[in-house]
Amino acid sequence: MEEKTVTKYIVFRESLVQSLVADLATFGMLTFSIWFSQGSKLWTLVCFIMFFSFVVGRVKNKLKTNPSFRTAEKLKEWVDSEVTHNA
Repeated sequence: MEEKTVTKYIVFRESLVQSLVADLATFGMLTFSIWFSQGSKLWTLVCFIMFFSFVVGRVKNKLKTNPSFRTAEKLKEWVDSEVTHNA
């Protein structure tokens, strides 16, 4: 019996520098939240909820903006449409 492999192509629209800046901002926000909420259970909970909602929002946004393709032909079609759209 022959196994069928599926290749999935994912296109990322942000550069390495943009990704690093976004990650540093996220960890900076987490650090500030931890520092701000020292000694208070209420503010610890509030900061946790704010940070968690921020992370969930970023993940949802990334999943929406990064297209994925199962075939190289579909990927080529998408790249061609992006080139003509941005020209």
